[in-house]
Amino acid sequence: MKRFAFWLVALTPGFGAAGACASFGDEPGLPDGGGDDDAGLDGGGVQDGDPPDSGREGGRTPEAGARPCMMPHWLCDDFDGVASSGWMPYLIGEGTLVPRLAPGAPSPPRVLQATVGANAVAAMAAASLGSTKGMTCSFAMRVVQRDTAQGIYFLDLLLPSPDVSSRLGLQLGPAPTTSFTATLASTVLDGGTVLQSTKSASIADGTWVTIAIDMRPTVPRTTVRLDGVLILAATATSVPSPAPKAEPATEARFQLGPGTAVSARQWIVDFDDVVCDLVP
Repeated sequence: MKRFAFWLVALTPGFGAAGACASFGDEPGLPDGGGDDDAGLDGGGVQDGDPPDSGREGGRTPEAGARPCMMPHWLCDDFDGVASSGWMPYLIGEGTLVPRLAPGAPSPPRVLQATVGANAVAAMAAASLGSTKGMTCSFAMRVVQRDTAQGIYFLDLLLPSPDVSSRLGLQLGPAPTTSFTATLASTVLDGGTVLQSTKSASIADGTWVTIAIDMRPTVPRTTVRLDGVLILAATATSVPSPAPKAEPATEARFQLGPGTAVSARQWIVDFDDVVCDLVP
């Protein structure tokens, strides 16, 4: 099993201390049944008497009963049935992933709740070593609680390319802000230069939102949409540089879930309806 690294380096101003990179070796995959296992991924989980939904409803009303995994996808998980093979949890420190009952979720009854304290990661990841020209992904998320000390990265998407290794990171800002930031970092392989494109929006706590990503370095263009509204439209550009030559990425990788460096209180984020497809 190849090792994964969760991208915690702050690429935009305002996210505090220097970032950290937590790497992960071999980890067990999801138990049979994927997100439908109430035992949870950290040995805890939903027990009798637990609140059925720890988040607040707000914003748009999701389509009840929508099932995104009825059709085949490279990666699909609504946390109510069997997850795609190769979709694995990565937990570090005070990080937990627990399927929870959430009747108002985009596809009830369950969502995956990620909780992290200081120096922790609670993420799911999948990778493909095959040739691909891009990746399209969408997922629903809801911020239940923000830390007050520092923002987090909650998505890391990496795509290989002969000339430019493109990496997309999505961030949430700390309370009392409601900031959401998308950053595309293009590492130019012939010189090691990192080119960044960053755009910000807002995600209110307790509100279900849908994020859709279309990342195709060979076009080259990456888009990020929040509830259908275009937030980021960036192009990966190759510019020579005297910096050391960068190593090309050898895999396409999608990693979803929060990771923290410092923390005053827990981050809690719910996820549902994760769907990704590779562009051949």
